[in-house]
Amino acid sequence: MNRPTLHAPWWKGKRGEWYVVVQVLLLALVFFGPRRHAGLSLPAFPWPGVCTIVGAILLLSGVILLVSGIAVLRSSLTPLPYPREKATLVETGPYRFVRHPMYGGGVMMALGWTLYVQSWLTLLYSLALIVFVDVKCRREERWLAVKFAGYDDYRRRESGTFRVERVQARHRIRDAAIDQAARRCIALLYRQLRRWHPRQRSAYS
Repeated sequence: MNRPTLHAPWWKGKRGEWYVVVQVLLLALVFFGPRRHAGLSLPAFPWPGVCTIVGAILLLSGVILLVSGIAVLRSSLTPLPYPREKATLVETGPYRFVRHPMYGGGVMMALGWTLYVQSWLTLLYSLALIVFVDVKCRREERWLAVKFAGYDDYRRRESGTFRVERVQARHRIRDAAIDQAARRCIALLYRQLRRWHPRQRSAYS
C-alpha cells in the first residue's frame, strides 16, 4: 500500500483531510442544524422526560469517553485518520475496550443530543454521522495496519478471558439493538413523509 506524501496539499486529501471536513459538517448539522421543518408533520418523541434524562446521560458519557481518548493519545493525537509519523500504538485506557473511543464518544454525544432535543431531523443527521464514522474508521484502520505491525493482532485479539468475551457479547447486542432501532426510525419517518400534506402532494401530482 502506498504511503501518502507527507507534504502534499491538504485539499488533495492524501491523509484523509476530506474525511475530517465531512465529519465536521455532519457534527455541525447534529448540534446546530435545523430541528424542525414547517412542511413536515412528525409525531413527538415518546416519553419526553425519559428521553431528556437518557440523552443527558449519553451526552455526558460521550464527553468523558472522548476526553479520555484524547488524554491517552497525547503526542499521537491528530484530527486526521492518517497516523502521525512518530505515533505509537496505544492500547491502554479506553483503548483496552474500544478501538476508537473518540469516535465512539462523538457518536454517543450525537445520540444523546438527539434524545435531549427530541428532533427527528437531528436523528437523521446522527444516523448519517454514524454511517460516515464507520466508513472513516475502516479507512483509518487500513492505515494503522500499515503503520503498526501489531495492529492486526490488537484488532483481532481475543484473550479468552470471561471479561473480554462478556464485553464483546455486549458490543454485539448493542450493535444489533442500534441497527433495529435505526430501521424502525427510518420506517417511521418514511410513513410520516408519505402522509405529509396530502393537499400539497395532490397539487403537485
